[in-house]
Amino acid sequence: MMNAHIINAHIMNATDSLCVGGFESYYRSLVQYFANNKRDNLSYTQFRISTNRAKSQLKCDKEAIFYTVAYAWTHYLSAKRLLTQTFESIEFNAQNNSWQVIDYGCGQGIASLALLDHIAEAGYAHNTSIDLVLIEPSVISLNIAKFLCKRLAQACGIKLTVQTQVCHLDEAVLPKQNACSKTLHLMSNIVDIPEVQDSLEHITDLMNQIKGEHVLAATGPIYPNNTEGFNKLYNLAPEVLDCLVNKQEFFCNEEYKVTGGYWYTRDTDRQFLALKWQN
Repeated sequence: MMNAHIINAHIMNATDSLCVGGFESYYRSLVQYFANNKRDNLSYTQFRISTNRAKSQLKCDKEAIFYTVAYAWTHYLSAKRLLTQTFESIEFNAQNNSWQVIDYGCGQGIASLALLDHIAEAGYAHNTSIDLVLIEPSVISLNIAKFLCKRLAQACGIKLTVQTQVCHLDEAVLPKQNACSKTLHLMSNIVDIPEVQDSLEHITDLMNQIKGEHVLAATGPIYPNNTEGFNKLYNLAPEVLDCLVNKQEFFCNEEYKVTGGYWYTRDTDRQFLALKWQN
């Protein structure tokens, strides 16, 4: 169980911005803190060494803050763009929306936060309830994800319950009973990881045991490893399904450059996949 006192004070302060202006305000608040307190935070070299170029699970607050400042905004925008396109093909109504959401390798909950922001901006917050399952091997990342999602949902008026699993995906256990009858599976920037690809058969087997309507939304960089992971994920999905989105997309976004200490506009390329099926 997570206690709020273990959350870094600077993250908690930035959460006040999250509750007012969503994830963008949270991100900009952490960037401002990072830029003004470089001696108290990790350098790129320190982060690269301690996390094996962000390939290892995060172990402390400073690593979590650096990761957010360096990478989270692009990850958030990618998830938000995919979810916006995906939800154009999903039935959402003004009366009642009840979903089970499973965020695989959730990190600090960026994809789930993008979902909550999207629901609020679309005007469905007060008639939406979500049973959120966060799966992540990093304890610090998982604690932050749970804390941020609960705070944002409360601020937006979204009814949210949160379950957490501190484990790798090959050890994950998915809920077989789904009172919501609809499940949204989120995979953000994980499908290119070899260990995740090795877990996909286990995960998709568990997905197929959950009754009801399913939507899977996956995004990641346009790398050969990511394309390989997407192809494996698509081939493991049920034979009878609707492919809602399957494309590569390029867009420009403003971002803070941690190695230079300034804002700049960068070109981002991402691969999107969204599938829908019924069990």
